[in-house]
Amino acid sequence: MKKFCRIISLLWIFACLPATADSYNDAYIAYKNKDYATAISIWSSDELKKDPRALFSLGRLHMQGVGLEKDEALAVDYYREAAEAGHLSAQFNLGLAYFQGRGVEKNVDNAMKWWGKAADAGHSAAQYNMGALLWEGQVVSQDQATAMKWFRAAMHSDNAQASAFLQSLFEPMYSELRENFKFYRDDTTVRDISLIEELGMFKLGQQAYSQGAFDQALKYWTPLAEDGHFDSQYFIAQLYEKGEGVKSSFDTALSMYEKAARAGQVDSQYRLGLYHINEAPEINRTLGLYWMQSAADNGHLEAQNYMKNES
Repeated sequence: MKKFCRIISLLWIFACLPATADSYNDAYIAYKNKDYATAISIWSSDELKKDPRALFSLGRLHMQGVGLEKDEALAVDYYREAAEAGHLSAQFNLGLAYFQGRGVEKNVDNAMKWWGKAADAGHSAAQYNMGALLWEGQVVSQDQATAMKWFRAAMHSDNAQASAFLQSLFEPMYSELRENFKFYRDDTTVRDISLIEELGMFKLGQQAYSQGAFDQALKYWTPLAEDGHFDSQYFIAQLYEKGEGVKSSFDTALSMYEKAARAGQVDSQYRLGLYHINEAPEINRTLGLYWMQSAADNGHLEAQNYMKNES
């Protein structure tokens, strides 16, 4: 499995200017013009004392020592207040402060907490960092399937580092994936990396399953199943039917088999055929034979043999 990852340690730049002018923007313009005294005076005013943008900006200045004395502990206080008000870059920077031990005692759990909040809200660098830590498993428990969730989210937020990592991870699989995996979408406008990383996720699930890491396989396959990937739906159904990595639930398995079967997944069609013919609380041979015939029509050898014996 590919090793890596470099944490994004960028201290994010100030919030973008809104379309309408306000005191915050006046301070921002002063800052851009290197009139730090004016920027600090406005951001510190009573008018903006609860504005998360101003709090974040003051935190940045204190963390870097720009226009005033450097004070990392005070910077963290500003970040925290802005982060608690929902400012995403403040949440990211607060996580970074905890991760690096700048202005606060180093605490990876707290770093993950604040990066997780920002990542859940769509902050791409936080999503990438969550992925990097979980992928490497050096300072937190390794969970590569969950890491992939965050890498994919960051990629779809146009994060260059996540895109580069996924491309390097799946590039060796490219030819095999293109030739052997079933394309379950007709959208030909999808970028190759997007399609390949989805199909690569399926293969990673297969690898985890073969190693007995059933919980990891489930995490790899679940987002694909939710997107309609019927092979993932089938294998998740198998996990629930067998109780591998999850509490056994045939009702959940049956629901997944039905989704996959309706989409044309041949093994699911065969399994539903057997269920309705032999196992259901209320046997329904007509429905069972319908699914068995569907599987046979799609090339399932056991289904074909079954239907020959029926005739």
